Amino acid sequence: MLEYRGCSGSILYSEEDETFHGRLTFMRDLVTYEGKDSESLKRAFREAVDDYYKLREQQGIE
Repeated sequence: MLEYRGCSGSILYSEEDETFHGRLTFMRDLVTYEGKDSESLKRAFREAVDDYYKLREQQGIE
């Protein structure tokens, strides 16, 4: 599991694509991210969380 700003995210690996991917957990909205290695996956996860919060703020949702 990854954690950032109060959000948790899953970590899965696709042998077919040789890519790590995941999604934010414990929420209704579907937010996904992916990376070719652990560092790029963590970076994509943090960017996904930041984008998610930014979008919710723009929509007036806390």
